[in-house]
Amino acid sequence: MNICFLNSIYNDTEHGGGLRTYLYLTSQEMARQKHTVTIVTGGKPKITREGKVTVVSVAELPLFVHPSQMLNPSFLIKKIHYLFVATQFILSHDFDVIEVADTGMEHILLIFLRKAPIITRLHGRLTDMKNLLFKNLMINIENVVISRSDGFTIPVKSYLRYLQKTFKIQYNDIEIIPYGISLNTQFKKIDVRSKYNLINKKIILSVGALLQPVLYERKGTDILLKVATELQQQKDIVFVVIGKIESDIDVNLPSFPKNILFLGYKNNDELHSFFETCNLLFSSARFETFGFTIVEAMAHGKPIVATKTIGIEDVMNTKCGFFFRKESAIDAKIKILKLLNNPNLAKQMGRKGKIYAQQFDIKKTTQQTLSYYKHALAIYRLKHA
Repeated sequence: MNICFLNSIYNDTEHGGGLRTYLYLTSQEMARQKHTVTIVTGGKPKITREGKVTVVSVAELPLFVHPSQMLNPSFLIKKIHYLFVATQFILSHDFDVIEVADTGMEHILLIFLRKAPIITRLHGRLTDMKNLLFKNLMINIENVVISRSDGFTIPVKSYLRYLQKTFKIQYNDIEIIPYGISLNTQFKKIDVRSKYNLINKKIILSVGALLQPVLYERKGTDILLKVATELQQQKDIVFVVIGKIESDIDVNLPSFPKNILFLGYKNNDELHSFFETCNLLFSSARFETFGFTIVEAMAHGKPIVATKTIGIEDVMNTKCGFFFRKESAIDAKIKILKLLNNPNLAKQMGRKGKIYAQQFDIKKTTQQTLSYYKHALAIYRLKHA
């Protein structure tokens, strides 16, 4: 098949985060299976190759925009220009299937002009927006776009609860296809314990954009800080946080517990080395579309302590780790200590998590996606015969 992905943000790495990780891994696996794959994205106009995937940057856009800034005239002008150029490019090619994430509603023009079935990947969460008027406007626009799509996919079943409250979709039309990870990632193992002076430390790993202000609440950064504070008396315990740090955030402030080591972004080798050497992974997120880092930690045989919430409860169970009560730093502390003080239990949960993670193999999830594409394409051709 000749497949097109439309997404304004693209990273040529498996650790871009969320939708970008899905886009990179899935497109690469589709190309490996001999499909023609094109990614239409934002950026200085150019055409590049990422392995066997063609990446077409059509117009520059800010990498990340807070919902409150979406009505800024400067951003709107850039966004509208991007939408026109991206739509024009896609219409000039004969793609069999076009997949678009709902988060940026980038198919708002394409949906009325398309020559191929459009699959909307339901990924965003507009209810996070604080401005009620703007939120309702966005939801109404998205309802129009979604209602005209030829298919819908979501990564986890629990996400249906959110969709039922927000959008007018026939839920038997939604295909649940989890995001996948590469279970055979090649990396150069680094002795991160020695490099960061962590010999004889019990490492609690957290991975993600915890230090981006717009994601503080969603990622539960405040909970992480409270849990670390609760464990400050345990001198052999250290929290290692990997992920982008906004330039205006000073992690050396007195308000940050001293048992947290903020390392910022790390390359593939160091990240996987930390997955390999940590004692457990801790996730304080209040909402996730899909718990990528949880699945990756399980694939490395590590137990999990996480909030039981959308996007997380679907990718692990109580055989792989512990859920802690929402907003409860005390309960999180208890669950963490239970694993750290019981190595046999931690190893047992790690082994079961490694088996559980096999269902998220990128080869399997990509095959599910391709099967759904073929189904949607067949129906589209019948309708437009």
